[in-house]
Amino acid sequence: QHRGGWMANWLVSTILVEPPQIIFERYRNIGQKRDELVDTAEFAERLKVKRLHNGLSIVRAAEQIGVPPHDYLLAENGRRLPGSVLDKLENWLHGPLAS
Repeated sequence: QHRGGWMANWLVSTILVEPPQIIFERYRNIGQKRDELVDTAEFAERLKVKRLHNGLSIVRAAEQIGVPPHDYLLAENGRRLPGSVLDKLENWLHGPLAS
C-alpha cells in the first residue's frame, strides 16, 4: 500500500463521467437541420420585414406564431433559439404574406 493510504491515491486519480449514448446522439444531431440558417441576420431581417408588412406588433406576431414575445424579439435581433421555436418561425415565414 502507498504511503498516505487511499487519500493519496484519490488525489492523483482521474474520474471520467460519460453520459449515456442517447446524449451523444442528441448533441451530434444538434445543428444539422439548423445549418441552413447560417445567416441569422438575414433570417432576422426576413422576420422583421414580414411582421412590418403585415402591420403586426412584436406581441401580435408572436401570438400568431405561437411563441413567447421574448423569443420572437430575440429571433428578430438575430439570436439563435431552440429548434422548436425556430420551426414555428420558419413555418410562419414560409406561410402566406397576409395572415
